[in-house]
Amino acid sequence: MARENNGTLAAALKSRESAESSVRSAMSAFWPTITPQYRHTNTRIDPGLFTGTTRTDELGIFANWTLLDGGQRWFSLERAKRMSQASAYQTVWTMRQVLFNVVVQYYDALRSNELLKVADAQVARAKQALEITQKQVEMEIAAAKDILQAKADLANAVVNQLTAKNAVKSSHASLKATIGWPSREDLPELTEPQRIGEIAPELTIDQAWEEGIKNRPDLMDSQRRIEASKFDVLNAKRSAGLDWSLNLSYDRTFESEDFGQRALTFLVHFPLFDGGFSRELVKQSELSFEASQKLFDQDLRDVRSEIESAFYSWKQNQERLGAAESALEAARENFKAAIESQDAGVASIVEVTNAQVSLVTAETNYVEAVYDFYISEVQLRLVIGEPMPGEEK
Repeated sequence: MARENNGTLAAALKSRESAESSVRSAMSAFWPTITPQYRHTNTRIDPGLFTGTTRTDELGIFANWTLLDGGQRWFSLERAKRMSQASAYQTVWTMRQVLFNVVVQYYDALRSNELLKVADAQVARAKQALEITQKQVEMEIAAAKDILQAKADLANAVVNQLTAKNAVKSSHASLKATIGWPSREDLPELTEPQRIGEIAPELTIDQAWEEGIKNRPDLMDSQRRIEASKFDVLNAKRSAGLDWSLNLSYDRTFESEDFGQRALTFLVHFPLFDGGFSRELVKQSELSFEASQKLFDQDLRDVRSEIESAFYSWKQNQERLGAAESALEAARENFKAAIESQDAGVASIVEVTNAQVSLVTAETNYVEAVYDFYISEVQLRLVIGEPMPGEEK
């Protein structure tokens, strides 16, 4: 749906089409131009010696063909080709960023759903603890003040539940905007969490750097734009120096008597003095070329930093997920023991509350760890230049 409906991606596709059109436009300079024309003239002279109206009709055709030149057409064509290639890479990069956002927002929607389940379970457990406490107070096993603690725990659980419901609405709204889903309609049920960006665990940071610098579409885009600016320099230098062209033209008028004229023109010109205009244009194009090279050098540094950050986040999230699984298992056993002890009358509401807090923390940490790990995998794929899920139909 994002491929079909997202406006950012649609704009990038249109820009690519425009760049491809520029190549065809530059190619047309190598072909002749043929222009038929018709002229109707109605002339009235009044007053005067020759008062009256004169009407004339002229039908003609004009053709012009630049056979050779000093290289400007070739410079323009090669520049257009580089810009078209750059636009194609830019479109790929835009598509990957859009699809990455879809993945992140989809995972965030799943995350919010799971956190709502955690909040619902917290409310259910708080109600269970309150019921047990009330029974124990009635049986005079527990102090009456314990009911206040149990009610406070339930109230806090309800607050967390409402916050989780709001997060679900917010995450679903973001996903709907990106994929073009009608804002007034609810999303269908999302599938169970799954890894869609798996990366070989033996990947090293050096391999990640190598892959990213070689495959990143945004870097290829920058390289092609640098190459295009080189042709701007060549064109400016040609215009500032000795230039020449060989042009063939044909002009024919069909009147009462046909009239035709052919011309082969060889023109050489040199801007002897223009106030320094041509020289400054060359300087500007050279400075622009040098600036684009410096920016590319900085882009390489930024890409290496981005890859390094994504790589170590991915590694750490792997370890974090394992630790969160262990903590969740321990917290579940602890809460089970606490609630059973309270039911047996050997544990207070405070112990149950502590166990409840530990369990909610462990459940929340586990959900966060799962989706942070899934997202970090996809992010690493993005920054090292691998295709995004959904890129290929």
